[in-house]
Amino acid sequence: MVLKSGGIILGGLELWRSKGTTPYIIEATKRIRMADGSLIAEGQYRKWAIDCAYDYLPDDVLKELFAILQSDEFLVTFMPPTSSTSITAMFSCVALPKPQVRGWDRSQEEARPVWVDIRFNIEEV
Repeated sequence: MVLKSGGIILGGLELWRSKGTTPYIIEATKRIRMADGSLIAEGQYRKWAIDCAYDYLPDDVLKELFAILQSDEFLVTFMPPTSSTSITAMFSCVALPKPQVRGWDRSQEEARPVWVDIRFNIEEV
């Protein structure tokens, strides 16, 4: 799948840029639980995080997006802000969207909701 400018591909679902996707690097510490139950920090590392926001999504796209975000891990392809080469890595969702219904799409035989203000956060695993 070829990534369009400003887009993101989550688990095979391509989303277009609307309000935007904001990839950034976060610092993380790997912690290990010892046999005695104590936690120790083993080292610092950097990983990608992405804040995603969309003005609206059709019902069928939102259902597919929720299925992907609720899985443990999924493949994501995105364009980092400082590169012209896309990155593909495994991510998981840290904040699920809580969209609102704007209205109903009556262009099909069965009316379907149109969801607005979709925001979620994902982090590299």
